[in-house]
Amino acid sequence: MKALFLQQLANSAQFDALFQQVLATTVSRRRYELLEVAGLSDPEEVLETFEHGGRLRQDNNCKLVYTQDPFRIYANGEWLDELTYAEAEILKQLADGQTVDFAFLTRLIGSLQDQQISMEVLVDSICNWLDDGWALLTE
Repeated sequence: MKALFLQQLANSAQFDALFQQVLATTVSRRRYELLEVAGLSDPEEVLETFEHGGRLRQDNNCKLVYTQDPFRIYANGEWLDELTYAEAEILKQLADGQTVDFAFLTRLIGSLQDQQISMEVLVDSICNWLDDGWALLTE
């Protein structure tokens, strides 16, 4: 009976989805304690750094993982379920080991109606990621 139950469970779509979520949560857990940052990131300074060639990359202390089907992003063991499309694309890029520059940001918001407000909201999110130790901004 136990073997039959396990076989049926292993062949179910619900088990696959649950297993994927558990695995992504476990793999994305933070390895080390978060170091204290000196202060909060200033959105104007962050935007200026991007405009002058700055690049955003994943902080090595943060673990970003994503799944494809369904598309979900996990940071340090937590599923990030309230991301905008642009935020998700940036975090996916970082999880893939890539950097994000100003050109990447402008392409993301290029099709939106109010690009100024969209950039401000996106930079605020990036500031939060910098403050939370998810990303680093290099000049």
